[in-house]
Amino acid sequence: MQRVTELLRILLVLLLASTPVLAAESAQSGRPHLKLDLTLAQTGAAQLPPVPPAGVMELSLRDSIGLALKNNLDIAIEGFNPRLRDQDLTGEKAAFDPSAFLELTRTENRQPAGLRFLTGQRILFDFFDFNAGLKQKLPTGGTYEFRFNNEYDGETAATPSGFTSSLALTMTQPLLKNFGFEATETNIRIATNNQAISQEQLRLRVSDIVTQVQNAYVDLVFAIENLEVQRRSHRLAQDLVALNKARVRAGVAAPVEVTQAEAQEAARVQDVILAEKAVRDAEDTLKVVLNLPVSGGWGQEIRPTDTASFEVKPMNLDEAIQKALENRYEYKSAKL
Repeated sequence: MQRVTELLRILLVLLLASTPVLAAESAQSGRPHLKLDLTLAQTGAAQLPPVPPAGVMELSLRDSIGLALKNNLDIAIEGFNPRLRDQDLTGEKAAFDPSAFLELTRTENRQPAGLRFLTGQRILFDFFDFNAGLKQKLPTGGTYEFRFNNEYDGETAATPSGFTSSLALTMTQPLLKNFGFEATETNIRIATNNQAISQEQLRLRVSDIVTQVQNAYVDLVFAIENLEVQRRSHRLAQDLVALNKARVRAGVAAPVEVTQAEAQEAARVQDVILAEKAVRDAEDTLKVVLNLPVSGGWGQEIRPTDTASFEVKPMNLDEAIQKALENRYEYKSAKL
């Protein structure tokens, strides 16, 4: 009878000591728990979605990429290069634009007073020269000029006044040096390639920033989940300490098992501290990539709303290489 009483006492102690473990397991498995049911019964209503406290910034991966592209200074600087290259290309093409010209000249020849007795005239001749036209450089390397000349001769003692007009078309074409389209359009082709290269470099910079954001975001998600795992391990270590103490009090375990359990609990505390530091480091890394201002988000805690997923996909090496050659921006720039 005494043995039965001792056995019942041990079973009761073990049951009481394992209650926290059962509660933790029930919470993890999603099974209803008595304490949770009582809480819901007392509130009398379903719980609302949690509202982030002050100082917490909830960010999805898409929002993080948008912030990084908006705040990144390298992208802002790189974005000016395509527009600069557009202006360079426009300047090179302008060399073949036609240009109009207008010339106005007045010529007057006066006789000095001391020599006027020879001719008896004060003004020997007086005329105006009006010239207008169009000229242009040709893609073949030549040039043409179309002129409309007008001369007005003033009336003198020797000649009456009158207009003299003429049309002239002049074309010049080199036969050896600077002949052909390759010689004249070289700068245009170079400017076109530079424009395309600047666009590929901008896309490359954007791609690098997006990759950095994705890596930093996933690292933060992993660090937060790892912190939860370490905290769960710490709670299990605490439950093990309580269980071993109960077993020692019941006389079914040696005191050294309590010491071993406490050592494991201390190790789990260290793991929790390191995991908390890893979360802060990952959060700071993401803030640096997002370039958050000091007064507009740097002091806030970032709480990711997306979770990391793992999916195994088959990969063909030849197809992957071909896709990389088609899509890698630095490879396109090198080809240009």
